Amino acid sequence: SMRYEVMKYERIRNLRIDRGLTQKRVAEYPENPHEMCLLLSAYNDKEDYPKAYDCFLKAKERFPDNWQVYIYGGDTCKALGRDEEALSYWDKAGELGTYFHDELYSKAWYYLSKGEYPKACEYYTEIASLLKSEGYDMEAEMAERNALEAKAKIQP
Repeated sequence: SMRYEVMKYERIRNLRIDRGLTQKRVAEYPENPHEMCLLLSAYNDKEDYPKAYDCFLKAKERFPDNWQVYIYGGDTCKALGRDEEALSYWDKAGELGTYFHDELYSKAWYYLSKGEYPKACEYYTEIASLLKSEGYDMEAEMAERNALEAKAKIQP
């Protein structure tokens, strides 16, 4: 449910600050992929990308069917300049099935950061269309605004 997702992300935000606590929880709950994702996110937040990458490799080996692992791993790869790897991991997340097309948001963000505004606009437009067809009108409007912002940056 949406409430569960909000609570989960609140927990992620709060735990990101303390890598020590997160590492301890991974050790306590080794079969819980969400704990590994929290640790991966904590490394990313602290910009400790080599440790994040090592953590990601372990996470994808342990939890090969968890889409969140691939979203965070793609983010780590992007930060390390491993662009093709990042894109492939976001694709893998999409194949596994994300809740709100997270892989498309990741790609839109990637293309924005590269200054490839037409591609970013395409992804945001696709996200808006998908969300609208699924009944998420408010989220679709946000994606449409993002598409317009990307489109406004396109040089003639």
